[in-house]
Amino acid sequence: MRLKRYEIEKRIYDSEHSNIYKALDTLTGKIVAIKEFVICEEWEDSAADNDLKRFRREYEFLKMMDSRYVVTALDYMERDGRSYIVLEYVEGVALDQILENNALSLQQKLQLAIEISEAINVLNNLNMVHRDIKPENIMVNLQNMTVKIIDLGIGKYVDSGKTKLTKTDFVLGTCMYMSPEQSFSDISIRSDVFSLGVTLYQMFFDMPDSPFIGGSITDIFVRILIDDLNKPRLDYLSKNKKRVYEGIFCVLQGALEKFPHRRWANSSLMSKAFQTLLHNLHNINDEHFLLFSPKTQNLTIDKLPKTDKEMLDILLEYGKFFYRQYDFDLSQKAFAQVLKVFPGHLLAKQYQAKICELDKNKSTTDMTF
Repeated sequence: MRLKRYEIEKRIYDSEHSNIYKALDTLTGKIVAIKEFVICEEWEDSAADNDLKRFRREYEFLKMMDSRYVVTALDYMERDGRSYIVLEYVEGVALDQILENNALSLQQKLQLAIEISEAINVLNNLNMVHRDIKPENIMVNLQNMTVKIIDLGIGKYVDSGKTKLTKTDFVLGTCMYMSPEQSFSDISIRSDVFSLGVTLYQMFFDMPDSPFIGGSITDIFVRILIDDLNKPRLDYLSKNKKRVYEGIFCVLQGALEKFPHRRWANSSLMSKAFQTLLHNLHNINDEHFLLFSPKTQNLTIDKLPKTDKEMLDILLEYGKFFYRQYDFDLSQKAFAQVLKVFPGHLLAKQYQAKICELDKNKSTTDMTF
């Protein structure tokens, strides 16, 4: 098959929305990748139009990028009702494929974490929020441990570090990697920090899928909003290696904070923490741990940024909703997230006390029975 000057050799990737081919540019003699926009038969015309707009927007974004961390767009064309983006051909494999084999050493994981964090920071410094950071969208060259970010189709420029999404936009991305605020239509650079945290948690702790996978989309959004990711079991590791992984977990906790203002302000700060870990693999001490958590302000509720105020309101509503549904476990988790940030929050404390009393009465009843 031939598209203008490009001779297609083989298909190397396919998904619901796109096919990617390896091709030869007959004019330059270079190997390129060609991304084809795919329209599913069951899509409504409006959905297909929106996705085609995002496909064209991806080309515009990539054409403007000039970074070793981002794949370069070379050409755009349409033929027989189909649309194509010609991209530089990237040597390597997607991170999700690497994670399936679980073949990375701790040093390689730290090297990749630094590279990926710097790559995301390059995008964010251009006021671009990727919105779909996940292992599938990170290409890795294992020969030199470099990365390239792909798939900017739903990326969004923000003018002041924050933007409001449209109702049709807010579910874009992969829900099990989304930040909590994306579920109610807010994004910022710190949204990418959260998604990066989920991705790196998966990589460091050898998980084939996101730790938030499972259930319906609603279930996943609720988990992301109220569940903290557990510290993996590290007892089997040597004392020194365990110390390193404890440091890694601290860094990731800073990325996975529910309230955006409590997260790392950008992924470059995460990169610096991972560099400290890499350079001190055999000598991590207590002073290093001071660098593994973001420095955050303790804000009063009236001083909260708008997104964080919305987060607080939603957590309180979820807590009350689950309480009314007699799901006291989920209710307790929602109020616990509030009390973690605002220990004196009266309403959350009252509900927590009610739940504790109910649990106490239940335990007494069970014992009597």
